[in-house]
Amino acid sequence: MMQKIMSKEPVIIPDGNGGTRERFLVEVPAMENDKTGEIFLGDDALEILDHEKEAAMARYAAADVANCDRSVKDAMI
Repeated sequence: MMQKIMSKEPVIIPDGNGGTRERFLVEVPAMENDKTGEIFLGDDALEILDHEKEAAMARYAAADVANCDRSVKDAMI
């Protein structure tokens, strides 16, 4: 039998060099198999995880652009 649960799932933000820039947990709706303990994520959970990853990557992208702009301005002085 399957039961509805909330599961904390990892979201990993890559650093662009093969490493990890940030890792955090997001609580999403899931289904758990009572017999095996296996957890299944549905489309709604995957959408939430994708949205959280997109938001985090957008924040980093904006910060990276601002840092790049500062570096270019400093090089021009």
